[in-house]
Amino acid sequence: MWPGRIWTTIGVSIIILFVVSLAASAHYVNHLSTGVSSTGSEGTTRSSSGGLSEAAANLSTPSAFTETGEDSIFGGFSLVTNQTAPGGEGADGAVFMGAGFGKPGLSVELTLSASDVSEIDDYILSYRFNFIKESSSFPALAFGIEGLKEIPGQLEYSPYFVVSKTFPESQVPFIASLGWGMGRFGENLFGAVAVVINRQCNLIVEYDGLGGNTGVSYAFKGEPPVVLTLGLQDVFASEQESTLALAGGICFH
Repeated sequence: MWPGRIWTTIGVSIIILFVVSLAASAHYVNHLSTGVSSTGSEGTTRSSSGGLSEAAANLSTPSAFTETGEDSIFGGFSLVTNQTAPGGEGADGAVFMGAGFGKPGLSVELTLSASDVSEIDDYILSYRFNFIKESSSFPALAFGIEGLKEIPGQLEYSPYFVVSKTFPESQVPFIASLGWGMGRFGENLFGAVAVVINRQCNLIVEYDGLGGNTGVSYAFKGEPPVVLTLGLQDVFASEQESTLALAGGICFH
């Protein structure tokens, strides 16, 4: 029965995100690699799961959960199989590092990334500010800007607003985020739903404003856990050929 509920939840999530995507215009860029790197901790550490899981809950979209505390430092990488997606030529992967400061409800996360490992001199700075923490009845809220220094062909100046909520009491626990952004988000809505299989594994479906992505994130046991995320870009809501991406990261507290 439980596996059946999982696939039902995933199916409903895909339908919801597809409906959101109907308002979007078509943009074809290699946005999965860029998104994973600019969101920093989202696709490669446990921060996006809001404490519900050790694995990641987002691929290339931001959540309202941030790393917190002056001793929170994270880093990682992303790799993609397609370097020739129109508008994203050469975006073969990324490396990044960042840190979180403050406490839930009043925290800032900074990320420094290089979205094209063949042009490592081009650095991108992004930040996210969580100004309302999650409660049992209210979601977490955050505002952020990716690409404070815009680099043509890699990442546009991309401000966004996002809300996130965990649902631990659901028959199938899950994490959901919904936001709106400009720049790489195409002045569109974006969203993500992660189904928590267990503390180490999440199934993820998202729409990033340009196309629909899906993937799985797994946290290897240990402290701190090493998180690996495997994703497919443009699986739905896009005419572009799907692209496979692998990302990994670790966060020290």
